[in-house]
Amino acid sequence: MKKIKYQLRQWRIALGKWILDKTKSMPDNIELKSVLFLRQDGKIGDYIVSSFVFRELKKYNPNLDIGVVCSDDSLFIKNPHIDHIYQVKKKNIIDYFKTGLKLRKV
Repeated sequence: MKKIKYQLRQWRIALGKWILDKTKSMPDNIELKSVLFLRQDGKIGDYIVSSFVFRELKKYNPNLDIGVVCSDDSLFIKNPHIDHIYQVKKKNIIDYFKTGLKLRKV
């Protein structure tokens, strides 16, 4: 029985890799205009660790438009490298839907 489970697991992994793990080549001349970060955890430690990313992206491309979707904007509001903050309430599907519609217009 263990051999069958093991073999089925190996087939599922192989099938998943075949379907999902396809590398796509990026064109060399692509110019990013905007980046959106989804930060739903609201943990201070995670913010501190990831906050340098905003600064480094702006160093690389000062015209880059950086947006953040978060549940608590107090961590992001004073960061000068973030251009747009979209706050959503945790566990509120309607708020997620409204924010998604707002982002489609941007």
